[in-house]
Amino acid sequence: MTKKVNSKIKKGNQKHKIEKEETMKNETKSEMVLGPKDKNDGSGDAAGASDLCLEDFKVKKLIDKGSFGKVFLVVNTKDGKEYAMKRINKDILIEKG
Repeated sequence: MTKKVNSKIKKGNQKHKIEKEETMKNETKSEMVLGPKDKNDGSGDAAGASDLCLEDFKVKKLIDKGSFGKVFLVVNTKDGKEYAMKRINKDILIEKG
């Protein structure tokens, strides 16, 4: 099972597939939802998080792939910090109920 998962992630990290994800992120109707504030360190969302948009992030690589979407390592082009971004396929969620 692990080899099968690693193979899917390796294929998902091919340069042309990452470029396709980047293009799709920027050209399709999408909504960015930030995660909850971290109550432990008091920092909350990233500074200026309300000013962020999807175009501020560049997809670096695929981290994991599931039934409803993918998780990517992205970098904020404004401050250089890395984040995990989850892309959920809304149509599949609606279809599955």
